[in-house]
Amino acid sequence: MKKLNLLKNTKIIILEDYVDSSDLLEYMELSQKYVDQINEQQIIEQADLLFDKNTTLEDKKILLVKLSKIDNVSVFRKIEKYYQNPDESLKYWANLAFQESYNLIKSSLLDEKIVIITSVLGGKQSKMRFFIVLQNEQKKPFSDIQKKIIMQEAQFTFEKNNAEIEKIEFGTNFFTIVALFLFNFEKMNSYIENILNETIDELKNFNINLLSKYLLTNTKILSLEQTNKLLEEFEEQSKSKKVENELSSYIPSKQIEDILPQNSDDDDFFYGADNNDDDDDNDDDDD
Repeated sequence: MKKLNLLKNTKIIILEDYVDSSDLLEYMELSQKYVDQINEQQIIEQADLLFDKNTTLEDKKILLVKLSKIDNVSVFRKIEKYYQNPDESLKYWANLAFQESYNLIKSSLLDEKIVIITSVLGGKQSKMRFFIVLQNEQKKPFSDIQKKIIMQEAQFTFEKNNAEIEKIEFGTNFFTIVALFLFNFEKMNSYIENILNETIDELKNFNINLLSKYLLTNTKILSLEQTNKLLEEFEEQSKSKKVENELSSYIPSKQIEDILPQNSDDDDFFYGADNNDDDDDNDDDDD
C-alpha cells in the first residue's frame, strides 16, 4: 500500500462508491494533463455538449474533467444533470466528475481545504475499504467451531480499533475479509498492519494458527474461487522459483509480477505487511 502524504489540518473526503480501476486511472491522467489548460469561459460555453448525442464519448470524458475543475455552481449543475443520466459507459466517469465538482464547490463555500481520497473499492464516511486474505498455517480447512471463533475474534479486534468488518467468507484453507479502516494519512500502513497482526495473535490463543503474511488491497474484491486460484498460483510459482524465504513481508506490486499468473490483473495486490516503521517516521517529519 502506497503511503499518502497529505497536508495536516485538511478535511479528508473519502468517496464512498466503487469505481472502475481503468476509469479511475484514465480520469487521473487526464486531470493532470488538462489541469493547467482550462479556459473557463470557453469550457462553460461547451457544457451542453455533454447532452449532445453527436459528441463522442472521448470528448465527453475530456469535457467532464475540465468542467470538474471549475468553481462555478452552474457548471456543477450541468455535471449533476449528466451524472443523473450518463452514457452507460461513462457511469463511473460521471461519478468521479460529479464528486470532484461537488467537493470543489463545497470547499469554496466553506472556505476550507478539502482533499478527496478515491480508491477503486471506495469507503464509508471517514473509512476506506480493503480486501484481505488470511491463510491457515497448516493449509487445512477450518472447522465450524474455528470459523465461529475467527468471526467473533476478528469482529472484536477490528471494532476495538475503529475498523469495521463488512463481510467474512471462508474458502478451503483461507478466509477473506472486506473491511473499512479509519483513514489516517500519517500511519495508514502501520494502523492496518497492527489490526491484522493483533487478530492473528488473538487467534493463536485458540490454537488457530494463521500465516503471518497476508494479501491486502483496496483495488478489487475477489470471489473465493478467484482467491483460491491466486493463492495456488502464488504457492506454485514460489516453490518453483524458490523465493518464499526471500520475500520481504511487504512486497510492492512490481516485485511479484513474475509470481502471479500470466496476463493477470492481480499485480496490484500486496502480500504481507511492512514491519519497518522507520520510513513512516521520516515521512512524517517532512509534513
